[in-house]
Parts: sequence; structure tokens; C-alpha cells
Amino acid sequence: MNDRNGNVPWRIERNGMNPIPVDEQTGRPSELFWIWFGANLGLLGLLYGAILVNYHLNFIQALLAAVLSALSFLLVGVLSVSGRNSGLPMFAVSRRVFGRLGNLPLVFISWVNLLGWESVTAITATLSLTALLQTWFGFPSGILATSVSLLMFLLLTGSFGLLGHATLVIVQRLAAWVLGGFTAVIGVFLLAASNWSTVFQQPPSDWIGNFLPAVSILVAGTGISWVNVAADYSRYQSRRCSRSALISAVTLGAGIPLVSLILIGFLVSVGHPEIASSANPVLALGQRLPPWMMVPYLVTVVGGLAAETDLSLYSSGLNLLVLGVRVARYKTIFMDIIVMLGVTSYFLFGHASLLGAFESFLTAMGLALAAWAGVFVVAPLYRHANEQASKEKQAFLAGTPFFHWQSVASWIVGMMTGMLFSNFGVYVGPLAQGPFYQSGLGVCLAFLVSLISRWVFSLLQKRQALFDNDL
Repeated sequence: MNDRNGNVPWRIERNGMNPIPVDEQTGRPSELFWIWFGANLGLLGLLYGAILVNYHLNFIQALLAAVLSALSFLLVGVLSVSGRNSGLPMFAVSRRVFGRLGNLPLVFISWVNLLGWESVTAITATLSLTALLQTWFGFPSGILATSVSLLMFLLLTGSFGLLGHATLVIVQRLAAWVLGGFTAVIGVFLLAASNWSTVFQQPPSDWIGNFLPAVSILVAGTGISWVNVAADYSRYQSRRCSRSALISAVTLGAGIPLVSLILIGFLVSVGHPEIASSANPVLALGQRLPPWMMVPYLVTVVGGLAAETDLSLYSSGLNLLVLGVRVARYKTIFMDIIVMLGVTSYFLFGHASLLGAFESFLTAMGLALAAWAGVFVVAPLYRHANEQASKEKQAFLAGTPFFHWQSVASWIVGMMTGMLFSNFGVYVGPLAQGPFYQSGLGVCLAFLVSLISRWVFSLLQKRQALFDNDL
């Protein structure tokens, strides 16, 4: 990709939340494939596999859960179409659905959620880099090694986010090949350490009480967790790219590494259910490898986390622009890095015991984003927005309404329903009982209820329009 205006590789991207000019929309679906492939190579997928063992799933159920997790990226693919049609970032398109005022709290939630998970990711990467510094260079454990590791990770991820979309396309493709090769080798060694004698002897677990909650955790942590950035990486896609090709590229790009990693994590953890609940599950998995593999394993862990954080950092900067921060796009990266540095340092150097509560808070905010996605995919204003943007982008922007009460009301209904069935550790909903107690079913319900609510509003609007025409 070598667009002549605002999106040139290895140069700072000049486009912000403005509609991408048609002559700069030259991307191909293959670019989206590699972006999402690289973003899902992080060894977090192995931990999801370990979680399935704790739900006592057998191999067939684990395979089905992994596939359903990958299929959750169909939603990311569908939302990516709005980026191709409008040339706008995700929450700039969302303004058309919720209105300029109704969209603001949602953008803020998305920004906080992205920055929060970036900080959690940076903590894991910092600890892994610290272990590498101690192994390679004999750094003593302590504040110095931790500080150097943190700054190295922020410099790595911040640089690519600063340069922008065209550079990220190249970096994610490179990460997919290099880290994918490392991950494949690591996977072979992990599988060699698996307890194969018990893998296929496990009877099927309860489909309602165990399988459904396990799948909901995977879906909430994979596809649904990325819906708020979908259009950010498809807005440079060519208008000639078909809808089906775009959706397929996103789904397969994310799905291939996800299914592979989840299954490897499951197979390794059979007979070792303590991995998922250990204080440092990444290290617990690495201990299943030969000692000489620990260094390449940690390199792969850090690289995968960096590939994931690159995208989050880029999107969080775009969120700031939609919120009304009047600076160039690249300057928002500096702002986000400062915030991320402060949050990460807070937990690394004195308040590690609060990290679990912070993660619960971010998960709760993810529920609000799931409800947002449910409204977005069915709102007739979303389809109208795409049609208008395809015809004339400036007219699309000028026609953005102030407030859409139907969309906002549907979002609130979905979010409140999800809260009733959710357990975030520091908060337990009144209906979070049985299979709902330890699962992500609340997130899935928030999405479905908001979707149904907005669909009902659409039907009522159509019925009212027909009635008015008869008069």
C-alpha cells in the first residue's frame, strides 16, 4: 500500500477522523486478513484453551467452542463494512446511529476500555520482558529492570501506532509470519508435553451448565471485544471489495490463529487445570516447555502482545478525536501513551492487588460495548448511513443528527439486562446464578437484547410510516 496522500508506510499518517478520500481507498481484503491474524496470535488464546479444561469439556466440545469463538469475528467483519462504505472510523459512523450527543458516552467508554486493556497487556509484556532481561543480560530483579522493560514495550507499540494505518498493515503481516512461525514451533513442543492418554477419554460435559458458559467467555473475550474498532481498519478498503470478501477476510484472519491456539491450550492443560487459575498463567504454560525454549517463548509472548496493543493504541487515538480532542491524530498517541504509562506504573509499582478489580471494571465496560454493537448492526440509520456515505461523504457528515432516542434506549435496555446476569467479581448481578455465575453470558445477552430492542423500534417506525401514508 502506497497511498499518495495521508497514508504512506513508515510515515506519520495524516488522516484522522475525516472521511478517507475515494482515491486513497485502495486497500484489499488480504490486508484485513493479516491485520486480524497478527492481532490474535497472542498466547492469550492458549489461556482460553486452559479455561475450557476447567469447565470439563471433552475434545469435541472444546473444538466446537473454539470454532464458535472464531465465528464471533463475523460480527467484526459485518461492522467493518461500514468503514469501507463511509471511510470513517468506527465511532464516527456510530454518531449517525446514536446522534452526536448520544454517541459521546459510548466513545468515552470505548476509549477507557481500550486504554485499560492496553495497560493490562503492557503489565504482562513488561513482566515477560523483565524475565528476558534477567535471562539474557543478567539484570537484577527490581525497579530498574521493570522500568526498562515497560519503556521498551511502550516505545515499540507507540512507534507503530504513531506512524498509522499503512505501517500497521505491514507490521501486522510481518508479525503474522514471524510470530506465527514461533508459535507453531512452541505449539509442537507444548503438544508433545500433553497428557494424550486422557485427552480423548474425557466424557462430554453438561451442554447448558458448562459448555454454554465456557463458549460465552470465549466469545465475549474474542470477537465481541474487538467490535468497537472494526471500521478503523477497513476505512481504507477499496469500494470494489465485495462485502463477502471483506467479512471473510476478517473472520478467517482472526479465526485461524484463535482455533489453533485454543485447541493447543486445551490439549496442554488436560490434566493440569491449575494453569488457568494460577497467578501467572503465561509462566505456568511456559514451564511445560524445555528450559532452552523459555527465551523464544517469552519473545513470542511479548511480540503477540505488541501486535495486539498496536491496534488498540491506534484506535484509542481515533476515539479521542471523535470525543472532540482537537489535535492531529499522531498527537493522540502521545496522550494515550502517557495515560497508559501512568496506569501501568500504578499497578506495577505498588498496587498489584487492585489489578483484578480493575480488570472486572473493564469487563463491565465491555458489556456496554456489546450492547452498543447490538444496536449498531440492526439500526436502519446504520444502513442509511452507509448508503449516504457511499454517495457523498460530506453530506453524510453534515446530516448527522443530534440524538436518536430509540438507539440510546435500546442500548440502555440491553446493557441493564446484561448487568442482571453478570458477575464481575466486585459486582454480582441478582440473576447471575447457575450457569450465569461464572461466564460471559451477560455480555452475550446485552448484545442480543439491545439488537432485538432496536429491531422492534425499527418495525414500529415502519408501521407508523405506513399508517401516516394511509392518512
